[in-house]
Amino acid sequence: MAANNALKITDINFDAIKSNLKDYLSSQAELKDYDYESSTVQTIMNLLSYNTYYNSIYLNMVANEMYLDSAQIRSNVVSRAKQVGYTPRSARGATAVVDVTFAPVGTPDLITVPVNTEFTTTIDGISYTFSNPIATSIAPVEGIYSGAVYLVEGSAVQESYTVSSINPVRYVLNNKNADTSTLRVSVQESVSNTAITTYTLNSNFTDVTSTTAAYFLQEQADEKFETYFGDGILGKGLKDGNIVRLNYKVVSGEAPNNAGTFSASSSISGYSTTSVVTTSRARGGAPIETIDSIKLNAPNNYNAQNRAITTNDYKTLILSEYGDIQSVNVWGGEDNTPPQYGRVYIAAKPRSGLLLSQDTKDSIVTYLADKKSITVEPIVVDASYLYVQPTVDVKFNPDDASIDSGTLATAIKDVIIDYEDKNLGLFSNEFIRSELMKKVDAVNDSITSVDIALQLSQRFIPQSNVITTYTFNYNHPLLNITAGSVLTIVPEKHPGQGLALFSSSFSYGGYTGIQMDDDGFGNVRFFRLNGGGTKIYENRRAGTINYDSGQVILSSVDITGYVGDYITIRVVPRLNDIDPIRSQLILLSDATVRVYDNNLSRITASVTNISLDGDSTEVQEYATVYTSY
Repeated sequence: MAANNALKITDINFDAIKSNLKDYLSSQAELKDYDYESSTVQTIMNLLSYNTYYNSIYLNMVANEMYLDSAQIRSNVVSRAKQVGYTPRSARGATAVVDVTFAPVGTPDLITVPVNTEFTTTIDGISYTFSNPIATSIAPVEGIYSGAVYLVEGSAVQESYTVSSINPVRYVLNNKNADTSTLRVSVQESVSNTAITTYTLNSNFTDVTSTTAAYFLQEQADEKFETYFGDGILGKGLKDGNIVRLNYKVVSGEAPNNAGTFSASSSISGYSTTSVVTTSRARGGAPIETIDSIKLNAPNNYNAQNRAITTNDYKTLILSEYGDIQSVNVWGGEDNTPPQYGRVYIAAKPRSGLLLSQDTKDSIVTYLADKKSITVEPIVVDASYLYVQPTVDVKFNPDDASIDSGTLATAIKDVIIDYEDKNLGLFSNEFIRSELMKKVDAVNDSITSVDIALQLSQRFIPQSNVITTYTFNYNHPLLNITAGSVLTIVPEKHPGQGLALFSSSFSYGGYTGIQMDDDGFGNVRFFRLNGGGTKIYENRRAGTINYDSGQVILSSVDITGYVGDYITIRVVPRLNDIDPIRSQLILLSDATVRVYDNNLSRITASVTNISLDGDSTEVQEYATVYTSY
């Protein structure tokens, strides 16, 4: 056998390295008689192998950290992102709007709420401080001093640096969780000269001249941010003796989100408040951008080049700027229903709550103003929620089961919850019936068959005692039982029988307990049940249902009340896979599990109270007409 006179360098795991070293050493004439299993030689072999292994791991890590896709250390990810012109988003403070009412002595012309007036709120026993970033003046209306005040969470901080070319310093925001969106940078000429120049953030170097008072921003070590300035050619430079002042807020991220009760910390401008009423709950708080988010947004931001042309450009810009937005969908006005040319529609789902606040919507439009095409108008619309209601019927053979029917039903319930959590709730997520069926079938070998019946629902709060038209776009074909249809889902139905549409109870025409159904020919009907359970129709032309497009319209109806928190309209889809369209997000709600025992020929266990996101999601209030864009 030929001697192994060369080390193999392609094996990098510890055991292979050790084996290669042993083969190599034992092949050398002067070392071939050594006992390589002895403890002394084993120790030396282990040491050499570990050293080689550590070096291979280190070099692999070094190589990985050189590329954005494979880097794991945050400072390296940030550095790689900087190379493509991307600055990670800082933490963001939650914002809220409150109406403040005063009862002053006398009749002042105005009551001013000064900048950084503090308001407090408490969540889970922890107090958070909000303050207004701009002064607000409140004039009396019919003798009442009341006005809206915009609040941002966080503690105000000011840091100052003196410019010196001999002892240069870095202009760092020395607090983690600094909210750079609240950063205000000013430069005082000197200690003796109090003239102040306000600098503005500039992320587009093409707009900067030698006299532009701009500052630039980058993340440096320890998740802290640093400002830096021009050199007199690309941006106005600093001079020795200048005093740089950095004013910003240190925030609590997402913790204060959804706060709804605020109180003034003290009197305001010498006046006590009589009430502080929340008109927009705290929203928008977010932690510093994560490593995974930086990896996703940096290359997309580079492709967008800080302009909004394609739908992906809009998504990237919004996700990188707004930390509280979890998912975004964008579509052109030509794809809207009805078409709206010259517009681009944006729907966004916040991480906390259901809908974006109006302030956030306005902020998005302002943010996109200098990035979009001049001829395009961005429209930010509410996300709409389409609820899939699955009824899961499972047959099982108890002789082959290691669990009883109740335990099996609970296990299936957990699968449904897990499916919603991992597969639904974002604009790109669709409900695929066969996938859920496979997951249910895999719960236990004793399961002999799985069937899932589906309903779709939307919810609304009507305009009480007002004649209103409501439009609901399910955007999926519904069970078509009109003449000429081929019935494969519910074969016992016949044309004209209806029952593709159902609803919860509401009040109409002087009656309570009114519900909806359809007649199978495209008409929505309002009915009530008499004492014998017979339907009595109060309106046979209350609206229309288009089975092919999935559109339901209630035409000029006056709904005077409803049972519960909202009215639910349920329909039966013609297809089994439900994909979200435009502003829609899909969640599960009102799921039912029924377990059928093959031996007993009956249902022996069922679960209905399943904790799903779609059951707890608050309802949107549609003031007049609701349309799923």
